[in-house]
Amino acid sequence: YELIFYTDGDHQFDPKQLEELLPWIEEYDIVSGYRAERADSRTRKIASELYNLVIRLFFRIRFKDVDCAFKLLKKEVVDASGQYTNNGAFICAELFFRAVKQGYRVKQLPVHHYSREYGRSTSFSPFFILRSIVELAETLWYLNWRNKYYAFRQNAQRKLLLRQRRKQ
Repeated sequence: YELIFYTDGDHQFDPKQLEELLPWIEEYDIVSGYRAERADSRTRKIASELYNLVIRLFFRIRFKDVDCAFKLLKKEVVDASGQYTNNGAFICAELFFRAVKQGYRVKQLPVHHYSREYGRSTSFSPFFILRSIVELAETLWYLNWRNKYYAFRQNAQRKLLLRQRRKQ
């Protein structure tokens, strides 16, 4: 298989809209929906806006709705990304961040969003919020600062070794 499509299983999206994404996959590597008119509570909409603001600020990527669970992507994008840092709240942000950083093209299209038919969201539980903060820090560390830290540490060790050799 060359393409991956995924969506939530709680009937918040119409799978028939996949037909609207398919023509774009030849030109783009990821075609992602964004919820044009969210069928969510006001609180949920505000939380989503805050989440997307955090993504824009910390990941420096600009998308309307990073977390919309209606995506079509080329398998090569996932394969080229390697091991993901987390599988929680920031996996979509990490997917977009890595794709953009590697030069893949992303297109967002409006999709219909319906009220949740099954289950309930756990996004507002204290545990979820705390876990999300930890995941954000881990993801940012891994994607942005880890290599800089190791380069700094390696450079400092090199300088220390040179000083020690000069003293001998």
